[in-house]
Amino acid sequence: MQKGFLTTTIGGRKIEHIPCPHPGVPVDLKAPAVGVLHTIEGSLGSGLSVFQRHFAPHFALDGRRIIQLIPLGVIGCACENRPGGIETNRVVRAQIEIAGNSQKKSWVPDAETAEALADLMATLERAAEIPLTRPFADKMPPLPWATVKFSRRGGRKWGTTAGWFGHVEVPENEHWDPGALEWKTLLARAGEIADDNGRALASTNHQPRAVKPPNPIPDWFLVWLNWRLGEGKFKRFGPHDMKHRPKLPFGGEGQKPVPVWAWRKAGEFTATRRGPHP
Repeated sequence: MQKGFLTTTIGGRKIEHIPCPHPGVPVDLKAPAVGVLHTIEGSLGSGLSVFQRHFAPHFALDGRRIIQLIPLGVIGCACENRPGGIETNRVVRAQIEIAGNSQKKSWVPDAETAEALADLMATLERAAEIPLTRPFADKMPPLPWATVKFSRRGGRKWGTTAGWFGHVEVPENEHWDPGALEWKTLLARAGEIADDNGRALASTNHQPRAVKPPNPIPDWFLVWLNWRLGEGKFKRFGPHDMKHRPKLPFGGEGQKPVPVWAWRKAGEFTATRRGPHP
């Protein structure tokens, strides 16, 4: 496992450094390689104002910035770890806080934030050996989730299974972020970024997906983009409302993931519309 501060993602994004307080305790590298995802429940700036005092994860991000706060190889501080109980922070190789709010319905972050997150997760597969896998299905069990008694916290996955967990699945914790996140979508995109940037392929019949967009752009792309953004005929339902997801050739149950070029075009579209960064 790589230790210290990273400078760029494998997709070429700059990783800024804002060192934050941490105990300096080494991560337990004998435990399965695990990452934990959190939501800030606000903007990146609001999260940084807290993390620079306490509770810092290794990384915080939004669609514009990826910031490393704690070096890899030492524990993050964003999970509760009760005295004499189950190890939480000690066995997590990377904790990420993303700007935004958790949701109880199926959701993904906005296109730019989702792309940055997938790029960082692909990077951490290489740097921290965290596989792009999940111990649970995307469909969440019934509420309540914000309790230490939530079923996923009490199972045998924690401490025995490598991959990505949500804060909602960490033992001895009560936070329910990131809620009903569409992990499958994010991990598929992270895998595509890893493949595009030289990750060893898992099997000989797996081929990286084309990055160059087709010409002309297929009709389904604009339908998918409007659905993801909650615009056009989807405006009254809000962004990426799964109950009103249109019929599309990609990204659905049993379908291949949305192609790399589509995610990149979506990011370019929203970035252009928002104008230059301040």
